[in-house]
Amino acid sequence: MDPPLVTIYFLGCLSYYNLYVRCIIRNIVRDWAAEGKKECDQCYKPILEELDGLFPNRSKDRPPSCLVPGAGLGRLALEISCLGFISQGNEFSYYMMICSSFILNNAQIAEQWTIYPWIHSNCNSLSDNDQLRPVLIPDIHQASFLRANHANIVESIQT
Repeated sequence: MDPPLVTIYFLGCLSYYNLYVRCIIRNIVRDWAAEGKKECDQCYKPILEELDGLFPNRSKDRPPSCLVPGAGLGRLALEISCLGFISQGNEFSYYMMICSSFILNNAQIAEQWTIYPWIHSNCNSLSDNDQLRPVLIPDIHQASFLRANHANIVESIQT
């Protein structure tokens, strides 16, 4: 006997959202863990260098503003703020907003939380230890980072 259509639809939704959450957890590794620093630098350094070049004489009294559409987990907006800009990250995904808000507003120290981002995937794992490897997040204490650079960051939801 086949399961009811409602059950199939419900399980399909669960599967979709499960994949979405796993993708966000991998993005957390890229943006907020030491393991993702190289990839993060490849993505963000050209943007930061361009902004630095376009606005070389930034005033602390009247800093330039920068909107970061599709801000994801908020790391680029944080880095831009630390350059001396007023940075506003704008994001469409509530999943990303919840994660970025949690990390930006709740971390008390660097490497406060341990996640296991590869536990649900055995792809590209040479051993069980690869799949069970912990990752510490965030790699920096963002509040100290912002205070040290006299920075400001604002989050918003894109509609």
